[in-house]
Amino acid sequence: MSLLIVGCGYVGRELVRQLRQDPTHAGRLIYALTRTKQRVAELESWGVRPLVGDWLDAASLPRLPEVQRIVITVPHRPIDSVDTKHDSKDDQVHVRGLCHIQQWLRRSGINESQVPLVYLSTTGVYGDTQAGEIIDERWPISPTRIGPKMASAAEQWLLEHQSDWPSTTLRLAGIYGPDRIPLVRQLQAGLPLSVPRNGYLNLIHVSDAVQAILWAMAHPGQQPILLVSDGQPVLREQFYRYLAQLCGTPEPEFIEPDPSSSKSLRATDKRIDSSLFWKLSALSPIYPDYQAGLCAIMKGSFKEA
Repeated sequence: MSLLIVGCGYVGRELVRQLRQDPTHAGRLIYALTRTKQRVAELESWGVRPLVGDWLDAASLPRLPEVQRIVITVPHRPIDSVDTKHDSKDDQVHVRGLCHIQQWLRRSGINESQVPLVYLSTTGVYGDTQAGEIIDERWPISPTRIGPKMASAAEQWLLEHQSDWPSTTLRLAGIYGPDRIPLVRQLQAGLPLSVPRNGYLNLIHVSDAVQAILWAMAHPGQQPILLVSDGQPVLREQFYRYLAQLCGTPEPEFIEPDPSSSKSLRATDKRIDSSLFWKLSALSPIYPDYQAGLCAIMKGSFKEA
């Protein structure tokens, strides 16, 4: 079964790693769409066949080889300000990209109904929930920032096309893993942390995020939207105090950010309930809580899925 990854970055690399280390996926062709030729050598070193093109520029997309699955891992953030072709406030960016991928399949003689898609969304679509509310898939979305607005628009587009293009949207909690621990450099340098000390963090280790992707690839369209977290929300202050212990640094000092800053706007106080995914998939997290994940990262170990 061949695979196309659109936006093959941090999560995409871990997806490739797990596929390449699993003998049941031996020989699988993995393609990755990249906007720049500069990434070709890097992607090839991962065992990926690069396709150079921009999903926001239909004319740039080359002929697509036959693929059986597509995974969209494009970040939910505004287009770089240096890219004057696109409006950085446009919340339809991912919708436009999905339309182009659909057209790309058709131009290449591939019926999208035969190519299920996995789209990585974000728990940010729930917006500014407060007071530690417990959130599951039934909770109404109300995104307030541009990134989650992009994601929610894409989710809606996929739901509207579900009958002719089966898809699974995974609303991922905050992704962490090797080389990706929030604010660890500031903590190790003894700098104060400009984040609210209160409120919950909802997390998912990158290896477990990939577990969810692989399950969704194997069960196309079984559940249109699923929340994915480790199921163990942690108070922000508790998380950073534990991280400081692992780093051997003094207890962190917190500085409340400006209420209008991006850090403050991202610091909502919800608790994600991802029990539906874990029950439906019959999987268990490789890293069931932040302590297990952080310990493994700081020790330099990396459990296999």
